[in-house]
Amino acid sequence: MKRTGHKISFSGYIFILAISLLILSLNVAGQDIKVLDDKSNAGVELNDFEQVRDVNGEICTLVIISSRIPGIKFYSNMGVEKVVYDSTGYKVWIPAKSTLLKFVVPGFPLYEHELLSDGNPTVWILILIVPEREIAVEYQDPEFNKVTIETYPANGLVFEEERLIGETPISLTHFFNESSPQIEIKKWGYKTEVINPDTLEVNRNYTLNFQKLSHQKGIFVMANIGQTWDFSLDYDAPVYGFSTGYIGRLGFFGSFGGTKYIHHDKYDDENTREVRIIKFSLGSLIALTKSSNIHLGLGYIDKEIRIVEDDQTVEDKGVFIDLGLVFRTNSPLLILLQSDIYYLGKELSPNGVSAGLGWAF
Repeated sequence: MKRTGHKISFSGYIFILAISLLILSLNVAGQDIKVLDDKSNAGVELNDFEQVRDVNGEICTLVIISSRIPGIKFYSNMGVEKVVYDSTGYKVWIPAKSTLLKFVVPGFPLYEHELLSDGNPTVWILILIVPEREIAVEYQDPEFNKVTIETYPANGLVFEEERLIGETPISLTHFFNESSPQIEIKKWGYKTEVINPDTLEVNRNYTLNFQKLSHQKGIFVMANIGQTWDFSLDYDAPVYGFSTGYIGRLGFFGSFGGTKYIHHDKYDDENTREVRIIKFSLGSLIALTKSSNIHLGLGYIDKEIRIVEDDQTVEDKGVFIDLGLVFRTNSPLLILLQSDIYYLGKELSPNGVSAGLGWAF
């Protein structure tokens, strides 16, 4: 018995395959992001909007994107200076010489749009077409999360994935979630502050207090109190001092101090002496570690002792070595521990120690 049927020729297979590929391509194309140039606003001028400058001080190009989708990340081949999101869409300021605008819509891969730029700042108005049903559910909320961050001191540089996005105070208009990159806020001489965006509460103002690094350079002032003694005269006395200078890897200081008081001999009540001490010194501050400096100087002391009983005055003058350590904390606070080695009465001996607190600016 002979079997009959329809045979499909080779050309038929080719036709069916072509139709299938066409349907597939149309289906895929329907899921792609599209960016169109909006020709209806060709008369818009850059001066009609906020002027933003790039890191070189040059006026940026403004890209206006009509889209209500929050959470879009923007990039260009020369960086992004500022992003603003509101009810009308996005305003993105990029360097005028940028030729490629890149952005990531939640749920879609990176999209690149070529800008036919001549290097002069201008306004680009784009219309973004995205298949709504492909957008991740967590991004459906039209409210765009906004966080304002300030620092003390101000003008901290804000980085996202090593990309400079501005300086404090700054209003971040990104959509924050657990997959958002870390934000780093840096200022020279201060500890870098790292923020995990998923810990930020939206629509809040945050203030960060920078911690000064221990190797911070700067002018400082310091007050100290010391104890000096003289075994031959059987007395000791507090000596108050003040110093100022410059601290860094290599710095300098100048100090002045002294005291005046009445000394009563504990063995002889009638042996009363009026003591006056004046001293000053100049020296260097040399970095020993990242958190300490050697305090080394040469000073001069003038000591006068008036014996009240017979109204006699004894003077003792000489030089001394001003030796100590200055400890720098992770704040402007400085701590001084010091010992003075005097050369008085033709003898060299330590007869003074002191401690002090200072503040670097």
